[in-house]
Amino acid sequence: PDYLLHIWDWDKEGILLRAKAFSQEVFNVSFSPRFDGTLYTSGQGHIRFWKMADTFTGLKLQGEIGKFGAIELSDISAYLELNDGKVLSGSESGNLLLWDG
Repeated sequence: PDYLLHIWDWDKEGILLRAKAFSQEVFNVSFSPRFDGTLYTSGQGHIRFWKMADTFTGLKLQGEIGKFGAIELSDISAYLELNDGKVLSGSESGNLLLWDG
């Protein structure tokens, strides 16, 4: 199944944006407390960094998947945005991963 991410506009009582979040289960979704229009998702084998971007065709949700590199792919069970904008995540395999983007 596809896991969809919907951003709801409470004032207008409707969906503001929607995007395919990932093809695996999503465990966590949160907005950045420091950067407007930035949000994060994580879950089964992934972490994704999202930005709401105003384009010539309207508001879009653009996501960038975190690349694990040499680290074995693992579920991301938790994450925390640090004061400098980097994101620290904990994986099912016990690794702490620092993401800079």
